[in-house]
Amino acid sequence: MSKLALSFDRSTLSTYEWNQLLKKAPRSNWMNTWPYAQAVQKRDYKRPQTILIRDQNNTVIGLFILFEIKIFFVHFVEIHRGPIWLEAALLKYGELELTLLFAQEFNKIYPSKWFTFRRWLPEVSDQTGIEEKIKQLGFKIKNEHYETVWLMLGQSLDDIKKQMHPKWRSSLKDAQTFKDLEVLFLDNAEDVYNFVWNYQNYKGRKVFVGLSPQFLLEEMNWALKLKSGLFLVVRKDKKMISGIYISLHGDTAAYRAGWNTDEGRKFKCHYLLLWQSFVTLKERGFKSLDLGGILPEQDSLNRFKLRTNGLKIKNMKTLT
Repeated sequence: MSKLALSFDRSTLSTYEWNQLLKKAPRSNWMNTWPYAQAVQKRDYKRPQTILIRDQNNTVIGLFILFEIKIFFVHFVEIHRGPIWLEAALLKYGELELTLLFAQEFNKIYPSKWFTFRRWLPEVSDQTGIEEKIKQLGFKIKNEHYETVWLMLGQSLDDIKKQMHPKWRSSLKDAQTFKDLEVLFLDNAEDVYNFVWNYQNYKGRKVFVGLSPQFLLEEMNWALKLKSGLFLVVRKDKKMISGIYISLHGDTAAYRAGWNTDEGRKFKCHYLLLWQSFVTLKERGFKSLDLGGILPEQDSLNRFKLRTNGLKIKNMKTLT
């Protein structure tokens, strides 16, 4: 068998073709989708480039989006939660070998040098010894591990509910008994704008670190155009009182943003909305839902995610 060798191929795939490849990956994420890439370009001024990873037989085995800025002789290069490995490659070669070879190739094309600034957040589970091996290639380790919770949707809704913490199930039951609550799917730009306006108010009241409203609006508008998002709200007396945005990519979905009013919190609307997202995603054939990062300064939101008893995944630290 020939030795594994990787090459990077700057892609001209359509958004549909890119999404079809993401379906072959067991763990894709929103940071490698076109709506996110367009928001980064518009709001952070970083140029996105979709890149395919090929093996020595020219077979596509992975993919990622590279973000770049060049200002005169200064070069910024970033990979956000990537690369995404296809399932066949993971089974054949293993995550450890693929990651080390990727690091070698990335380091060769974009070496650490004066006026070149690299940032790579690997979508790679933390493994004993892997960070030390990557450091030997010239990378520096930054920040803490990125942790997230994944809910597997292959099981029945009853099984999903049974595995949840009793307090999560109790809150959902309470929310389902409240009268005059409507769960609606948004499907037009004006409603998306109202969603983000409510998110901005909520973010201002709670004073938490999260997406900027401008970035979120850009991403959600692209997701609306490409039909790659779920926008759910609870309405009471014809007024939005709670909402969540779920990104869709391949066979995977991800919780991106949410907001509550005082009424929304009182009626435990986020439990209702997330449960409806489980139902809808299963109906559409999605296999998993990434509930998002576990952050030390957001205890309430962390409990909300962890009490689903999803799979807690810890990724490698950021590399430069």
